[in-house]
Amino acid sequence: MKKLFSACLLALLWVGSVQAHETSRAALKITPAEAPGQAMSVVWEIALADLDVLLDLDRNLDGALTIDEFNAGRAAMIRLTESSLTFDVGGHVCTPVDVTAGRAYGDRASYGQLAFWLDCDQAAGPLQLDYRLFQGLDANHRVLVNSGERQWLVTPGDSMLLMSADDAEGGRWHAFTGFVGEGVHHILIGWDHLAFLLTLMVPALMLRRRADGSRTRMTLKAAGMSLALTITAFTLAHSLTLLLATTGWITLPAGPVEAVIAASIVLAAVAGLLGYGRVSTARLAFGFGLVHGLGFANVMQATGAAGHGLIVGLAGFNIGVEIGQLFFVGLLFPLLWLLVRAPGVGRWVGPGLSASLILVGSVWFAERLGGWELLPG
Repeated sequence: MKKLFSACLLALLWVGSVQAHETSRAALKITPAEAPGQAMSVVWEIALADLDVLLDLDRNLDGALTIDEFNAGRAAMIRLTESSLTFDVGGHVCTPVDVTAGRAYGDRASYGQLAFWLDCDQAAGPLQLDYRLFQGLDANHRVLVNSGERQWLVTPGDSMLLMSADDAEGGRWHAFTGFVGEGVHHILIGWDHLAFLLTLMVPALMLRRRADGSRTRMTLKAAGMSLALTITAFTLAHSLTLLLATTGWITLPAGPVEAVIAASIVLAAVAGLLGYGRVSTARLAFGFGLVHGLGFANVMQATGAAGHGLIVGLAGFNIGVEIGQLFFVGLLFPLLWLLVRAPGVGRWVGPGLSASLILVGSVWFAERLGGWELLPG
């Protein structure tokens, strides 16, 4: 049992060397032809940081992408339309025409923008997209495809049948389920959010001091009720700021938000190590949950969802986050509860987790303060 406990701690410490959920996002907007026989308009936006990973745009590795460096990479960017995108209509492969490469600026990132016309030679039928950007390199990459009010989240290697205007309702349902899946995926790869959830479980695992000075543990029922209240407070808080930030009521830079999320792990773990007697666990979860909601919003905003698609995407993403969160807590807490009952090692589980999480959060905090990102030149 001691070896198992040590292995768990070593695994948790190893997580500290892993960057917490780096998101890779792109947006693809398709405007149907206004009249039969005309070409469709396509605009593809890819984060400059992602383009640098693929094309080595930052040649001098100084962390700043200059205009000259961007211009030198235009030809390689244009070739991505041939290597990473295939459109066909009714089995007829469409040809990108007049491809141009430029830059676009968002609230939180700069993008390379590829614009072109899609010549399908007057072929008839549904439009099919084969998407291969980052295939084999980053399974977490996503592109949000927009066509009118319809949206689809597409992953590398996907072949997506883009529906006609008559299928708008089906398109919205597909977008909703796609965002639910994205929410589940994001929480399960979001090491920092999972680490914070772990800090919220620690109080239920710690020994409690009785009036006579002896120590005991909560009953399973009491621990479950306490944890349920804490997770509910966390959920309400991050749902609130996710809504406010995604709809534009709150705007904060992503970098400081991610750094504060890392700091929240450290502070919550310190509170768990020292005991929560002076601080309400639920209040702590609610306060830091407001910050974690801003982190979730960064992911939602990076998809570029807008209009009716924003409402559908926000609802689906938040539901997905809650499903992933409940799955993680429901799976891990019973295992930890059994572990704290193990002879010889049980009393060290809570303090050991807190100490490990303090180290993990500190590593992430230092990385996020000292990290660099590509800057618009």
